[in-house]
Amino acid sequence: MKIHDLSDRNLTSLVGMIPEDITTVFCNNNKLTSLEGVPHGVTSIHCGKNELTTLEGLPDSVKRVYCSQNYLTSLEGLPPNLTLICCDFNDIRSFKGLPETMLVVYCTGNSIQTLEGLPKSVHSFNCSKNPISLKGLHELESLKCTNIKLRSLEGLPRIRHIDCSYNDIQTLKGMPQGVVNFQCKHNSLTTLEGMTNKVEYIDCSYNDIVSLKGISLSVRTILCKNNKLTSLDLPPQISCMGDFRNNYIARISPDVEIVDDGRLEDRWDAIHNYRSRFVNPDPAKVVSLEFNPIWWHKIRTETVDWASDKGIAHVLKYIV
Repeated sequence: MKIHDLSDRNLTSLVGMIPEDITTVFCNNNKLTSLEGVPHGVTSIHCGKNELTTLEGLPDSVKRVYCSQNYLTSLEGLPPNLTLICCDFNDIRSFKGLPETMLVVYCTGNSIQTLEGLPKSVHSFNCSKNPISLKGLHELESLKCTNIKLRSLEGLPRIRHIDCSYNDIQTLKGMPQGVVNFQCKHNSLTTLEGMTNKVEYIDCSYNDIVSLKGISLSVRTILCKNNKLTSLDLPPQISCMGDFRNNYIARISPDVEIVDDGRLEDRWDAIHNYRSRFVNPDPAKVVSLEFNPIWWHKIRTETVDWASDKGIAHVLKYIV
C-alpha cells in the first residue's frame, strides 16, 4: 500500500497531484469541488471536509470512499466495485447509486428517510441521526441506529450487534434473534423482559430499569448505570461482570462480589482465568456499586483510621 497525503493544502483540484503508483489518497480539509484527477489504481480515498457536491469521476479501482462533511445530496456515480462508504454529515437523501458490491455503509447525520436503494450485500450499517424508517431492513452483522426516534425493535431481521441508544424504546419485545452485543443506552426501558437468549454483552445505562427480570443467561458483561434498581437479583446460574453505579440498590444476593469500578475488569479477568481451570466452575458475579445505598453503607461502616494517610486516601478515592 502506497499512501499520498494531500490534506490541509487549500487545494481546489487533484489534477496532476497524485502519482500513478499510489493506492491510498488523503485529501481531507481542502476546497475540492470535484474528485477529477484520481488515477486508476487508487483503491481508497479520504476526502472529508471539502466542498464536494458529487462523487462522480472516481476510477473503477476505488473500493473505499470516506467523504464525510461535504455538500453531497446524492450517491449517484460511484465506482462499480465499491465495498465501503463513510458519508457522514452530508445532506444525502437516498441510497440510490450504491453498487451491489457494498459491504459497509456509514451515513450518520444525513436526510435519508427510507432504505430504498440499500444493497442486500451490506453487512455493517450505521444510519444514526437520520429521519429514517428501518422497515424492510435485511439481515446484518452490525446495525447502529442511534437518534432516529426508534420506538420498537419489532420487525427487525436477524442481527448480531445492535446499538440503538438515544431513542425512545420502551420494551425489548420483538428483539431480533441472534443478538450477542446489545447497546440501548438512553432509552425508556423499565425492564429487560423480551431480551433474546444469546446476548453476551448489554449496555442499558441511563434508562428507567427497575428489574433485571428477563436478562439473558448468556450475559457476561452488563452495564446498567443510572437506572432505578433497588435490589440486585441476578439469576444464580449467570457468571458476569457488571457496572451498576448510580442506582438505588440496597440489597444484593449473597453470590455477588462488590469491587471498586477501577478494579472491575482486572478482578473479573482473574476470576475468569481461575474458573477456566475447572470443567464446571461455580458461577461468579463481580459488580461495581458505587453511589448506591449499599455502597454508602459499606464505606461508612469500614474501619479506617481517618487521621492517617491511608484514611485520607480512602476518602479521596470516593470523592475525587
